Amino acid sequence: FSSNSSEIPDFLISNNENNNLLEDIFDYGHKFWFIPNHKFNFDFLSKILKNMDRWSYDKSWTFYIYKNADLFKEIIEHYTNNINECEISQLKLVSKFISYTLSTTIRDLRDLATKFLVEFGKKYPEYLLKLTSEFTNHVDIYIYERLVSSCYGICLISQNNEAFVKEVLPQFVDTLYSFQFASNSKQRALNYIVIDSIKHLIDLAIFKNVYTLDKAEID
Repeated sequence: FSSNSSEIPDFLISNNENNNLLEDIFDYGHKFWFIPNHKFNFDFLSKILKNMDRWSYDKSWTFYIYKNADLFKEIIEHYTNNINECEISQLKLVSKFISYTLSTTIRDLRDLATKFLVEFGKKYPEYLLKLTSEFTNHVDIYIYERLVSSCYGICLISQNNEAFVKEVLPQFVDTLYSFQFASNSKQRALNYIVIDSIKHLIDLAIFKNVYTLDKAEID
C-alpha cells in the first residue's frame, strides 16, 4: 500500500470502472476498509469487485494481492489472533476482505484466510452463512468453494453442541440445499468440492435428526 491521503480523490470515485485506476483506488482506500459506517470501507470496494468480469478481476485484484502478499498475510494473522477483541461490525468487513483474499494463487495465504473464516464461523456461524450466500455467483468460484468448505467444517466442529445442532445446523442445510439442489436454483455450482461438502452437511443433519428430505427431493 502506498497512499497516505485521508480520502479517495473524486476523479477516482467517478471512474471506479476504469481498470487502469483500480490500483489507485485500492491504495487510497485501504486505510478505511475495516471502519464500520465509513463510506469507503470494504463494502464500497466489494461492490466494485463484484461487478467485474473475470479478466479484469484477476488482472487488478488478484494481482494486487500478489504484489502486497506480505501485508495481506499480516492483516489476516492479526485479525485471526485478535478475533475476540473485535466488534462484529468490524469483523463483518474483515471477513468479507479475507473472503476476497481467497482469490490469491498463493496457497499459504489461502490457507490462512480459510483458518480465519473457520474461527469467524465458530464464533458467528450465522454471519459466515450469510457471507457464503453473497458469493454464490461470484466470478471466482474458488471463493465460494472455500466458504462452503468452511461452513461444513464448523458444522463438524460443532456437531456435539446440542444448541448448535438444533438451532443453527438446519439453517446451514436449508440455505445451502436451496442453492445447490433446489429445482429452481440459480446458484447451482458445477464444483465437486461444493457439491460434496453440501451433501455431507445434509447427511450430518439427517444423522442428527434435525433435517429430512421427502421422496421427491431424494429422487
